[in-house]
Amino acid sequence: MTSLLISIFLLFIFSSIANLQQVTTTTIGKTSRTFTIDKEANVFLMDGKPFRYISGEIHYFRICGILF
Repeated sequence: MTSLLISIFLLFIFSSIANLQQVTTTTIGKTSRTFTIDKEANVFLMDGKPFRYISGEIHYFRICGILF
């Protein structure tokens, strides 16, 4: 029983590591695009160039209705 649990745990760890190193390639028309994560430089790379995600949120209950 213990060896089964250890095997499942190791399988989970190794599959998690493999997912972190995954490169996604998408083909749009004739263009092939790539997206990777460079952990050493701490940056996202899209088509080999640095890429920054920008996101935000609005708390609608903090804004006057007239501003909508």
